[in-house]
Amino acid sequence: AQGDRKTAAIVMNALAQLRAMNGEFEEARNLYRQAQATLAEVGSGIEASSTSIETSRVELLANDVDAAERELRRDDAALAAIDEAYFRSTVAAILANVLWRRGSLDEADSYAQLARQLADEDDVWSQAAWRTAQAKVLAERDRLDEAIALAQAAVDLVTSTEDVELRAQTLADLGSVLVRARREEEAGPLFREALQLYEQKGDRPSAALVRRQLAELGQA
Repeated sequence: AQGDRKTAAIVMNALAQLRAMNGEFEEARNLYRQAQATLAEVGSGIEASSTSIETSRVELLANDVDAAERELRRDDAALAAIDEAYFRSTVAAILANVLWRRGSLDEADSYAQLARQLADEDDVWSQAAWRTAQAKVLAERDRLDEAIALAQAAVDLVTSTEDVELRAQTLADLGSVLVRARREEEAGPLFREALQLYEQKGDRPSAALVRRQLAELGQA
């Protein structure tokens, strides 16, 4: 990418996620901030307004939910202003999951529905992510059968994808819904499969989180 600043910035955003998976959060933040500054300078438009797809991942790995939300809301507003749909569907789906994590169920539900409306049929990432967000909201509202069916549909969507992180996260989300439904014995194997995938990827923070979930179930 030498000499191509836009491509170099995209590479830095990818590298930021890898650093964060290794627990190197400040280095990851330095990388993505450099990438954002570069994209703003070269006037890259949509690329500059969708970096939160990567940067929110960094912040979630660092367990900074507030920072992840800020990144996503900024891009959502920018993409909405130009009526962009493809990247916005992914931003909205991630934001829905973040808002669920914060306990903002109504807003999480709203963003999940927005992502559902915007997402292309073949956009597996967005299609899976809005379903997991919606499923977790439904579970919190004790609509457990609907929640399990939706989370299982998300798992079915990602089964054949090569995106290890997406498969692991979707399995863990289904596990969380099953725990909410007090079906812990069914959740355990899902968490263990997610753990195996995170370890395969080298995602240390996510693997540690799943280990804690298994320990809480007494299945460590």
